[in-house]
Order: sequence, then C-alpha cells, then structure tokens
Amino acid sequence: MPSETQKQKMRDLLYGFEKHGVPRIHLECLMWFYENENKIVDNETLRGKQIEGKSKKGYPFSARRPIPPNDIVHNHHYLHTGVRGWYKPKGEKIIRYDEQNREPVWEGEDTFVQALQTGTGESLEGYGKEIELDENGDWDRINYNHNSKTKYYEITGGYISRCYGHKLPIGIIFKQGPDKNKIMGLGEITNISQNQLDYTLRPYHRFNDKKNSQFQFEKNDFDLIGSTTQEDALYRNKRLGELRKEIKTYFKYSYFEYYDSLRGKPNNRVFTKGEKTTYRGYSWLSFWHGGKDNFDTLQYQIVLTDVNPPLLSVGVFLEGYAKNKKNRIRIIEQLAEQKNQIFNILKQLSSKYKISLKYDDDKSKNKEWEISKFGEDDLELIINELSQTPKSKLKIAQYFTESEAVSLKTDVVDKISKIFHELFSFEQCCIGNNLLKKINSEVSLDEIANKILKGPPEIAVEKNIVLRILKHLESGKHVILVGAPGVGKTMLSKRILEIYGKIKTGEEYLPSVATAEWSRYHVIGGINLQQDTWNTRVVSKAAESGKWLLIDEFNRADINKAFGEMFFAIEDKKIPLTDEEQKISGKKEIIIPDEFRMIGTMNDYDKNLLLTELSYGLITRFAFIDIEPDKNKEKESVKNQIITGNLDIDNEDWENCKKEINNYFEFVEKVRQIPRMIGVRTTIDILRYVIYSSKSNDGKASNNKVFLDEALCDYLLPQFDRLDKNTIVETEKASKSLGTEKFTSGLTKMKEDLKKMSGILDDQDD
Repeated sequence: MPSETQKQKMRDLLYGFEKHGVPRIHLECLMWFYENENKIVDNETLRGKQIEGKSKKGYPFSARRPIPPNDIVHNHHYLHTGVRGWYKPKGEKIIRYDEQNREPVWEGEDTFVQALQTGTGESLEGYGKEIELDENGDWDRINYNHNSKTKYYEITGGYISRCYGHKLPIGIIFKQGPDKNKIMGLGEITNISQNQLDYTLRPYHRFNDKKNSQFQFEKNDFDLIGSTTQEDALYRNKRLGELRKEIKTYFKYSYFEYYDSLRGKPNNRVFTKGEKTTYRGYSWLSFWHGGKDNFDTLQYQIVLTDVNPPLLSVGVFLEGYAKNKKNRIRIIEQLAEQKNQIFNILKQLSSKYKISLKYDDDKSKNKEWEISKFGEDDLELIINELSQTPKSKLKIAQYFTESEAVSLKTDVVDKISKIFHELFSFEQCCIGNNLLKKINSEVSLDEIANKILKGPPEIAVEKNIVLRILKHLESGKHVILVGAPGVGKTMLSKRILEIYGKIKTGEEYLPSVATAEWSRYHVIGGINLQQDTWNTRVVSKAAESGKWLLIDEFNRADINKAFGEMFFAIEDKKIPLTDEEQKISGKKEIIIPDEFRMIGTMNDYDKNLLLTELSYGLITRFAFIDIEPDKNKEKESVKNQIITGNLDIDNEDWENCKKEINNYFEFVEKVRQIPRMIGVRTTIDILRYVIYSSKSNDGKASNNKVFLDEALCDYLLPQFDRLDKNTIVETEKASKSLGTEKFTSGLTKMKEDLKKMSGILDDQDD
C-alpha cells in the first residue's frame, strides 16, 4: 500500500489536472484506485451494494449504493471486454435506456473512461494474457486488443482518446475470478489505434521513496560553483551524473521515460578556438524529446549557475548555439503561431517561475520577467528577438538558492519532476508531434544508416546495403531481406524499423512471425466465429494504427494463401470487406495509408526452394535485398559481441584462440565464394563455444581445434543438409584446411548420400 507521503504526492499530481478541465469527482475516483492498489476486493466493495428492487429488468447495469468511488457504474462487464467501469459524476441521471443500441442515455455530456478491467481469459486472445510483468512481479504494461462488434467502443473511444491525448491516468482492475478483483492501481494509455480498439497501458508515475531517496544536494555542490579548476568541474559533473541516474529511474513510468539526456562537458573546449582547454564555472544537465538528433529543439535543463550567489535552475531552455538551425527556426515559428495559447500557459505557472531572454555576445541586453509581471507585449518582444538575433536564448525556470536546494533533501528529484510536468504543455505547444516528425524527416539517409549500423551491438552489414533498403522504403516500396540463417536479417530489420520507421511514423513498429498455419485471416483479419466479432490482424492492425510492420520468416507461410489478397490491397491502398464482415465490423473497408511499409525476412535456402513457387504478386510488390556481412567489420563486430556477452570472456581469452579464429574466417571467406553465406550469428555461436571451451580448459591451445570441430558439427553442418551437391563438395574442400576431421567427414557423408540419391533418381528416369 502507498505510504501517506506517497498518497500526498499522487493527490497533488492528480488534482493538478483540474486546471485542464478534469472534474474533481473523476480525480477522487482515480485517487481511490491509487490508495487501494494491490487490494483484493469483491464486487460489492468495488461496485457498491445492490439496492433491492431498484434495478430495472433488461438493463445491463444495476442500481448500487454506496459505490466507491462514485455513485453509478455503467456495468458492461458481462461482455468480458477490457472496459469495466464508465464512471459518471454524482448528480447525473439516466434519462432512458436505448433498447435498439443497448446503451443508456445520460443527462449531461461530461463522461470519459476512467476504469478498465482485464481478466483471466484462457485463449490467446483472452484478457489476462495481455498483462506483462516486470522483474519484481509488478504489472509493467497491458496490451489491449478488444475487437468488439458492439457500438460500446464507438461511445467510449472518444474518451479513451481524451485520456491518451491529455496524458490522463485511468484506474486498472484485474478480475481474478467470480466476485474477486485485484486493484492494480493507475495506468496511462501510451498507444492507441485509429479504430480505438487497440492500446497499451503503462503504470502511471509510481512514487517509490526508495527510488527517490538517493540524491540530495549538499553545501559543497554550491561552494564549488564558479570554480574553473579541473578537479572541481569534474566533481560537479559527476554529481549531475548521479542526479541524472536518479531522474531517469524516477521517470520510468512517465512520458519522460523515452527522453534522451546529456550532461554538459566540464571543459570549455568548444569556445576556446584552439587555445588551452579551460573549465567552466557552471554545470548543466539536459533532457529532450525526439532522439539524439533533436537536441536543439527544446531542452529541460538543470543548471548549477555561476552567478553571485550561486543558484540551481530547473526549467525549459531554447539554445542560442543550435547546430540544427532549422529546428530553432521552426520552434520560433511555432511560438509565433501559438502565442495566445502559449501566453495562457505561461500565466498559469506559479509565481516561482521567471522568464529570461539572454544574449551571450552582450549580457547587458539580458532581460528577465517574473511571471506575475509578464505581459503579451513581452512575449511579442521575445519572439521578435529570437527571430532576429540568431544566438539569443530563451529560458523559463524556477531558481533555488543554496539553502533552498539543500533543504529539499530527498525531494530533489520529485521537485524537478513536478517542474518538468508543469512545463510539459509549453513544450507540446512549441514542438508537438507533427513538428518533430518534420524535423526528423530532414535527417539524411546517410545519418540514419550510420545510426542503424552503430548499435549496440554494431551490425556488420555494408552501409550501401542499408542505404539501398532505406531508399526503397523512402520511394514507397516494401522490402524483403534475404540471407543465410544468422546473417543479421532480423536484427537489421528491427533496427531500421526502430529508428527510420519511428522517424517516419512517430510510432513503434508492429512485430510478427509468419507460420505455416497463416491464412488470409492471420494477415488481414476476419470474423471470429466463436465470438461473432471482427478481428484485425497483422497488416490491418498495422495499417489502422499507423505503424510499420515486420514479418519475420516470411516464407514459412503459404505465400499465395496467406498473402494473395494482401498483394492487391497494398497496391489499391485498401482492403475490401465482405458483406458479413461489413455488417459485424461496421466498416466497408480498411484503408492502407500511403506511408505504410512492411519489411519481411527470408532465408536464402528457402528462397531458392520457393523461387519457382513464389507468387508473381510477391515478386513484383517487394524489393528483394541480399544481406551479406561487411567482411571489413565482421571480425571486430563478432569479437565485441562475444566479449560483451554474459560468459565472462575477455580479450585475453580471444587471443588464446586466435589461430583457430583466423583459420575459421579464412574458411568462411572460401565458402562465401561458392557462393554460400555463413551468418554472423552462426559465427558468434561457433567462436563463443570454442573460446568458452578453451577457457574452461585453462586456456590450453592443444584442444582448440577439437572444440572448433565440435562447434562446426553442431552449428554449421545442419545448415548444409539437403543443399546442392556442388556447394557441399566445394565446402568439403575448404574444410580440409581447418583440419576438422568430424566436420569434413560429415560433409563427405552428405556428398555420398546425394550421389546415391542421384543414382536412384537416374534409375527411375530410365
């Protein structure tokens, strides 16, 4: 159960939503969920006591009092869908019950979803299966996929969007069984599909005293401000590093979780123009949204300022020395376009905030306003100055003296968090998601390719291959990556979708793995006959949610059966539905956005087998890219991945097996000329086995060749089974230089088996 301190923190946070128009009764309702987190309650405790004779036959709800935390619960739990409670403020009444649409008509309009339920479903689609737990066994997220045919979601959909758009918390209930519910606490909707049926819940801003009790400012932190000695500058930098770690832990369950962060370098190298490096008298820490390439957009900054007396400042900051000047220009344009809204946001801030306009080239021009004395003319002046003076800076912050900062004690991180949250609406107004997409879209493909390859771990694929993939996607083509098992197809696909896909869509990608059971239903969707509902599947789900799609092991499915209709759909930009599907889903077709893309992966062996069987529709609608390792980077990449693994293998262990490692890479190079690709993952598996076995053998090199032979038999030999005779013969020749007898013998046996099989088939032909 939350402590009284934690309850007060959450109460302060929740009631801060009142200024955004959320009624107090809703916030009291949500506070009830927080206070009762982890409690096991029965239905009566959750929904109130049934009033005898007050329920009306035919209504899917009951009259109950008292109902914590509200007066009336719209009870649709018989559906066993995710939406459990549609809480209404006290005083609102049911006017009538609409029999046709099976819904009540309420007095008033102020409603939105506040409580959602998951349950113990047994099927793969069942509720309860969607809950993901963290390492402590606490709920970490819930992935909802309702797929309901009822109009209930059309009613609640707008309220779900409202919670999502305004970062509003909602209550979470876990139905463990009949009359048995667990209060899971508060959650936040972090992702929502276009059809409102699919979304993700994350725990909302947990207040854990242990996570927030490690860092507190000390008198020494302020005594050293202003000092330009290396020792003092490095000390301040180290302290801000400790603070950053605490803040990132604290932000784990908030929308700041995905923000990048950076400590300012303690030295002044950037501005010395080749002179001897000096050290700054101040230190800073920044957080910002939109990836590392968007550092210049708008920063949340924490600064130990070298003024007299020294101060701690916390707030938002627009840099004057922006490397990406386009970002700065767009933000200033946004300030001008949204100046009325921005002014209202600023005026709602507490009197503790100050607004500053600063000039590095002439500090006498610096201006500062207290919020209470800030006017519309002042905002106009700031916008004009930022537009006309390239290196001018804007800062909106709270300032703390030494005694004020030290007196915060272990509440430092909590205080910083509150300031960030208070300024969040200002940030959104300045750089909203649409602007970030525009900014990100201008990052060059070359920069993106470098980022994709860099890792960690580093991907040992030639850069020009990555650029080709990006160009295909940019030009509107879907892509299939072809290569040997373990060559890095899946890792490369995921990295492209995580980085480039996120830039283009602003969304995470949708992962999937094809199987032999796949049909049109698994790809596009269809009617669930048991529930009489319409279910979206991988392509329709990705299209409707605005996400890009990964289909791993593409060839495992029956190409024409599973993807036949999809080929026409991606060309026509829509998926037509049958009359029955239209009736149940309530829509005529599923629109595929122009910006939708998918990446598939396929093993080269399977592609060769399927070459004559592959649908013409597949071949013409996808770009097929052969993935090969970059031989100049492969060895180093393999080494780094093995050493950074969890087997306690170091550089010395690698060097002890260097002879076998070099021989192996020479062998791989010969095999690739056949041509037959050996994947990076296979190479890592083989060499990791050799090095670990050698290490376990006290590093004695006498058995390393034996270990290599064993690894080749176990990892590589199965990949050559049923390949063509020439490939096996040439690989057998190449293997003799290794001196690996068992592996070579295995290849010889494969060759002889193929010869026998060929003789049998020849006899049959005769």
